Amino acid sequence: MAQVVKQLKPEEYEVDEKNRNVNLTEIGIGHVESILACSCSTRQAEDLTPEQARLTGYLEQAMRAQFLFHRNKDYLVQAGKVIMWMSSPAA
Repeated sequence: MAQVVKQLKPEEYEVDEKNRNVNLTEIGIGHVESILACSCSTRQAEDLTPEQARLTGYLEQAMRAQFLFHRNKDYLVQAGKVIMWMSSPAA
């Protein structure tokens, strides 16, 4: 999913830094669905198939990692493992 997210253009997603969330726009949903050759979205969360839910979860995590989190501020990589902070560490 990281490779998919790297193909997104700024008009295809919206970043909400206050709530630490990233959402696809309608244009972005269409672009992601064309890249993955599948439908990954529905209007209601309860209508998602297990496969759609899995892909959507991976996509959301990849978008947060790409557009919200910053290495050595929000997370560290130690011994090949990512260590996340719930909030930014004190300076």
